[in-house]
Amino acid sequence: MAAGGPGSETAAELQVYFGDLGTSAPDEGAAAAGARYRQAHEEADMDFLAVVTDAPSTWLTETAARATGSGRRGFVALDAWSFGPREIGQPVVVLSDRGVEDVSDLPLGRFDLFYRFWLPDHARTSSGVTLLHLPAPARRSTDYGMASLGSLDALREAMRPYARTMHVLGPRDRRDSTSASHAAGVVEAYFDYLNAGFELAPTAAWLPSAPAGSEYRTAVLARDLTRDGLLDGISRRRVYATADRNLRVSFSINGHPMGSVAQVTSGTPLRIEVTMSDPNEPEARYWVSLRRDRPGGSVEAASELFGTDYHGDGRVVLSQFHRGESNEYFLIAITQESAEGTDLVWTAPIWLVAPADVARGAAAW
Repeated sequence: MAAGGPGSETAAELQVYFGDLGTSAPDEGAAAAGARYRQAHEEADMDFLAVVTDAPSTWLTETAARATGSGRRGFVALDAWSFGPREIGQPVVVLSDRGVEDVSDLPLGRFDLFYRFWLPDHARTSSGVTLLHLPAPARRSTDYGMASLGSLDALREAMRPYARTMHVLGPRDRRDSTSASHAAGVVEAYFDYLNAGFELAPTAAWLPSAPAGSEYRTAVLARDLTRDGLLDGISRRRVYATADRNLRVSFSINGHPMGSVAQVTSGTPLRIEVTMSDPNEPEARYWVSLRRDRPGGSVEAASELFGTDYHGDGRVVLSQFHRGESNEYFLIAITQESAEGTDLVWTAPIWLVAPADVARGAAAW
């Protein structure tokens, strides 16, 4: 677990980059994947894209390397692959993992072996960073290998070193429902995982074939637009989900950026800052909704703790809250209204924990 503190970036030092962490490859071929990278970069004006195949692929790694940095401005192409058959629940997406050439020991269908043995063994030898992205939750009893692990607690601890993000906003593919009830259900499921102690940032899915999905973006706050910079931002959960293609948002508590696991003593006054900036909708109105929860019990983040409206680009500062007695987290929901319509943003939480919990390497949820 990465905790905020000396040496960590502050919100003011980070740049915002827009893309998608999980677009399926159109078919098994380098030419099609290259075309998808070019579409994201040149037509959708995105900063990064992860193309996902059904298994580790040397050809995709090479295609991503060629696509990175190409075009009229910077672009980062990421290669990824999924593990787990959809028939038994949602798989996991292995993001940014380089050098997987021999998959003869990959324990197909065995999430328990995958989490406990294959991932740790590979992480020690991989030249890249091994991170997991979770597609939109569908069946809690089986998603991400829960049935194989035996309990939600076991799943949380098995994936804790690797899992960083979960798809929360926007359609994923043609089979996904985009109805309001489906979208609300995905957000509710995300809250359930947060309430169970998972430390995950929300993402949004770009769907190039559907006009309704073309504006969705996953935003990553990073020090620069490089592979290493993006992966570091994702690893630290400096991520938010947005239905607006270029809405820049920052969220911090006492200087700790979104995604932080910060050591804050009980009773400490909290300075909560949120900024919004949209280059093509400067007159938009915003409703900024603060959510707060502590793992276990009822899902309190489903309800607004405090809300305020704001007009145009700017900053909202909240200073009326104090650190609670238990480990807790805050996150922000933003509704943007303009002549172009209504868009929603969910930020990654900021987790506030006791110093002893960080010292043990995991929050005492």
